[in-house]
Amino acid sequence: MSCLFCIPQMPLYDSNFDGSAITEDNIITQLATLKRDMRFVGDDTWIELFPSQFTVAKPHPSFNVRDLDSNDIVVRQYLPQFLQETKTQLVVGHELGVDHCGHRFGPFHPAMTRKLNEVDEHVRKVQYQGTMLTIRLSMVAEYRLSAC
Repeated sequence: MSCLFCIPQMPLYDSNFDGSAITEDNIITQLATLKRDMRFVGDDTWIELFPSQFTVAKPHPSFNVRDLDSNDIVVRQYLPQFLQETKTQLVVGHELGVDHCGHRFGPFHPAMTRKLNEVDEHVRKVQYQGTMLTIRLSMVAEYRLSAC
């Protein structure tokens, strides 16, 4: 499994949170056109932006900023099994806990430390997960709401 994720027109994505599918050229649509196996779990905004591109999708509601955990739990539940699928060529897991924590409490709240530690632990588990695949882990984060 190899993943290279480039977003050349990030401002266009930022303006797309009205629920409209993305029509600009992008790697996800290109891979879908090539009939590649792609799996997604997490923030349901992705399904609004890419409504039919993923082979398997497990979207979770994203706009309850009071909920710091349920989205992340769903991602951590499905991501390991998605990564074990030998035919899968792209896996997207989008956790929301750090973002929601930042919006709700700010960067210096104890809950932020907890959420950042959970993300660190999850990345370690995914990184060292025993799979026969070559995994290139690319993380894109926009956590200006944390003190990191």
